[in-house]
Amino acid sequence: MHKKWNILFVKDDQTALHVNEQILSQYFNKIAIAADRHKALKLIYANNYDIVINDITTDPLEGTVFIKQTKTMKPEQVQVALVLASDEEKIGGLIDSGINTFLLEPQQLEQALEAISDMNPYLKK
Repeated sequence: MHKKWNILFVKDDQTALHVNEQILSQYFNKIAIAADRHKALKLIYANNYDIVINDITTDPLEGTVFIKQTKTMKPEQVQVALVLASDEEKIGGLIDSGINTFLLEPQQLEQALEAISDMNPYLKK
């Protein structure tokens, strides 16, 4: 597990995942949490993050649009999407766009965070 990555965690309004800074600090170095997508856009524009983790468990369609927006704004930004396994069909094109996507159940969150912390966002695909 690497605690060297600086992340932005973008929360869905009514998330199915129970994430807070205490949980995230077990896996990552510096953490910013955006409570909504408008705040997230401002933070992404103004800062550099190793990884942006997008919780799109409540509204995968809107989340997908947001991720594609940020990919257009900062093409090199590494992004990860957390999606409920039951919503797999709603994430059209994310994986094809080079977005790392974790299909999970809420109880698998910490396993996903550990896998993300072990990623090297600077390796080119």
